[in-house]
Amino acid sequence: YEGQRSCKMANQLFGGPKDCVYGCIGYGDCVNVCEYGAISICDGVARVDPLLCRACKKCINTCPKGLIELLPLYEKKAAVTCKNHNKGAFTRKECKVGCIGCMKCQKVCPVGAVTVENNTAHVDYDKCVGCGKCAAGCPTGAIHIVTLGKS
Repeated sequence: YEGQRSCKMANQLFGGPKDCVYGCIGYGDCVNVCEYGAISICDGVARVDPLLCRACKKCINTCPKGLIELLPLYEKKAAVTCKNHNKGAFTRKECKVGCIGCMKCQKVCPVGAVTVENNTAHVDYDKCVGCGKCAAGCPTGAIHIVTLGKS
């Protein structure tokens, strides 16, 4: 892709310039709409600083791939950072940190908060206690534990 550096424009052509069609394009449309400076691009991926985010949802509405979500992370919780729905072998070829649907996270979760559906891990935030076992068990690092102070 050699056109305008816009996520929206790049997404219209083959889903963007990266191998993973589920991944962040990294051109920063979300950064440009954030009035609070809560988003930055690190290694070609948008990162939200939850302490600066004010939940205005402008980034959510701007991302052409729907990758940014408003999560209830006001307390220690697990967060899955991959949206890839491909089978594990295919995902591994595209991305070293993508969820491969191996179900290790689901098996080690003591409260049943993590499930794997359509080859991707999902967290039930009403059940998650933030113990970190899912993140520790994830072989690719697609799950992280986020800790914030109450807002």
